[in-house]
Amino acid sequence: MTRAEEYRVEFNKLETMLKKRANARSEDSISSVVASLVNIRKDRVVRQFERDIRQFIELRNAIIHQSTDRAIAEPYEETVAALRQLVVDIEQPKTAWDIATRELITVSLEDNLSETVRRMADMHITSLPIVENKEVVGFVSESTIVRIVDKAFESDGALIEEAKIKDVAYDKPHGDDSDIYAYVTRKVTVYEIEDMFSDAIRKGKRLLAILVSDKGDASAIPLGIITAWDLHKIDNTSA
Repeated sequence: MTRAEEYRVEFNKLETMLKKRANARSEDSISSVVASLVNIRKDRVVRQFERDIRQFIELRNAIIHQSTDRAIAEPYEETVAALRQLVVDIEQPKTAWDIATRELITVSLEDNLSETVRRMADMHITSLPIVENKEVVGFVSESTIVRIVDKAFESDGALIEEAKIKDVAYDKPHGDDSDIYAYVTRKVTVYEIEDMFSDAIRKGKRLLAILVSDKGDASAIPLGIITAWDLHKIDNTSA
């Protein structure tokens, strides 16, 4: 099989997959299908790879003579491999679970506050979920610590060694007007995760952490956590 034939096979896979994804007719052009997926169906994964898809469409038109359906050029081997990988990336996109920190540390309302703060400092952790009865009831964060210190100064006091997390104004499960938290299932794509962080910035908020669980909300035991520091894994993690 020539490389042009290999390219045709892989391109047909891409076209078939996209048309099935869009529930399109067989006679619909792949360009119109891509436009529909991006602009109407708001397919986040296809939008991520739209530029690549359109480049492969242009290359297909250059390789295959439209009137005779015969190959008139040979693509590079690397080009065929890139097209093959594109099909995989769209069919099996990376997910929240791929980039989440899975060795999740949680605390309870009865845990010692001073010990929790020391633990966060030692492990360079910025937010710790508070879990009670298998639900997330809040977070201990840098903001929590700042509020505690401010209050201590106001009252001319100090941190009480015996204080427990339940004794302080910890963050609410979804945060407040400026610092927020979010929840997703394992299958949410990394591109949606990127959008969540970007949307928060656009709205003038800080997304401190995203918790990953089977239910995707605060009423489930968190299985992993994603912070902005994990976004670099998107380009370095295989699906």
